[in-house]
Amino acid sequence: MSLYDWRSAVTQTASIRHSCPREQIAIVNDHSQNGYSRIVEMDVCGERRVYQDLGGTEGHAWIDQTPAAPAERGDAGCREVATQTPQSESLFAATVRARIAERASAILVCTDAPVAVEARWGAASSTSVALGARGVSDLTIDQCISAAIGVIDVPPGTPPGQLLHPVAN
Repeated sequence: MSLYDWRSAVTQTASIRHSCPREQIAIVNDHSQNGYSRIVEMDVCGERRVYQDLGGTEGHAWIDQTPAAPAERGDAGCREVATQTPQSESLFAATVRARIAERASAILVCTDAPVAVEARWGAASSTSVALGARGVSDLTIDQCISAAIGVIDVPPGTPPGQLLHPVAN
């Protein structure tokens, strides 16, 4: 059994994404989560970046979750980890992300730690979004997250989709 070298993986991801040589990347802070996603603060060519591993049970996926500057966000609010909606996402996916973000504190009560919330929609027999914690095999936590977020109805004609949304304090 081989051990996953997360430090090398996140450094390689940041190097490629930001066109920065690996030698100019340093891990500044590791917010290791027991069984949940890992959040890592990095110095990437002199710029502070925040990466989160959203891999769960399906492997490792390092995502840049660096908070936007207040002027870019249009508000003065501050969170340790913020998310940015990918430009290719649908309006409905952005709506789902906004609902998850707005209920973040209730979700954290369910998990006691940062978590990646997985949302799926578009099954022929479903008119609402299925929600759960990525990489967590605890039905009670999934039910708690679903209750915390509430029902999100899928408008008719919405194409099937899914997303992962990190929630951290």
